[in-house]
Amino acid sequence: MTPLQKLPPPFLVVAPDGWVSFVRDRAALERWNRRAVANYSRIGFLVVDGAGAAWRLASLGWREDQSAGARLLARLLGRPLPSEVLFQPVDHPLEAAKRALREALAADDDLLTQFTDADEIGREVDVAASVAELIAALKRLGVVD
Repeated sequence: MTPLQKLPPPFLVVAPDGWVSFVRDRAALERWNRRAVANYSRIGFLVVDGAGAAWRLASLGWREDQSAGARLLARLLGRPLPSEVLFQPVDHPLEAAKRALREALAADDDLLTQFTDADEIGREVDVAASVAELIAALKRLGVVD
């Protein structure tokens, strides 16, 4: 398993619940609240890193070096804590990203499609010939920043 710290940013993050984000810096993925840890530990997500490699979440949890008090406050107040995020490599990054995006579109609750029709996004996903083209299309359509 590979820790998040070894992956080069930026990251395209795609989850089966419709979460799609372009994350420019690793810090945004290093702290998670209790609900996010519970949810994404269960359903996972795909990350495409700055080098174009694809990674599937293997493990997500709060780092063990957090005090009991910090963990209790985080649970009660929903605060994010520094987390250990581990990934496994995925073959065929472009196809994996396209498959993950189609799944996210199917689960979308109008967040992804608030400015662009799902069919148009799907067409752009289908014709992308590289990860860079895919990310550029998602930015052009307003799916990610």
